[in-house]
Amino acid sequence: MYFFWSQYLVIWYGNVPVETRYVLARFFADPWRRLAILAFLVGWLLPFCYFLGRLTGRPPQSHRVLTAVAGLAMLAMFVERIVLVFPAVTARLSWRLALLTVLVTVGFGALFVLTFRLCPSRMGLVAGGES
Repeated sequence: MYFFWSQYLVIWYGNVPVETRYVLARFFADPWRRLAILAFLVGWLLPFCYFLGRLTGRPPQSHRVLTAVAGLAMLAMFVERIVLVFPAVTARLSWRLALLTVLVTVGFGALFVLTFRLCPSRMGLVAGGES
């Protein structure tokens, strides 16, 4: 939400009409509008409502709901990146391009996990390893 807002604020405050087309294509044209609304609801409104309810100060019984909300927020951040990048790449939403994007993201995530699995001593993650 912060990135969307900061981009909109710069465009509005700076009175940059060239960039207005950029925002309009993402927020008011299908299919980007649906994805932008989904990213807003899942990435900002859902966590906001959850944390608003947690302001009572009671410690939670378990962290399952928090984990689910965090996972949904990460998914919304991924959708938000798609909304920011895809309209510049293609005029319409191609599911092949979306699948390729998801697979590339999963591949880089797997490389990240593999790096920490294969080289924990070099990362300073093993007890007694040099830091």
